[in-house]
Amino acid sequence: MSLGELLKGLRSDEALRDAAKRMNITFSYLAMLERGVDRRTGNPINQHQKLCNESLTHINMIILS
Repeated sequence: MSLGELLKGLRSDEALRDAAKRMNITFSYLAMLERGVDRRTGNPINQHQKLCNESLTHINMIILS
């Protein structure tokens, strides 16, 4: 399972903008993470370990709230 699939599954019916606000990131960045592709370039995004750790921390915030 990719990070994008995990994020989509965890936010389920929650709006993208609401989830992004809760995660303290922009909705466009969350959309890019979920797609796994940068629409500007068409290239896969680089999901560095630090980014994954930060994203997982924010995912926990969504789960707990």
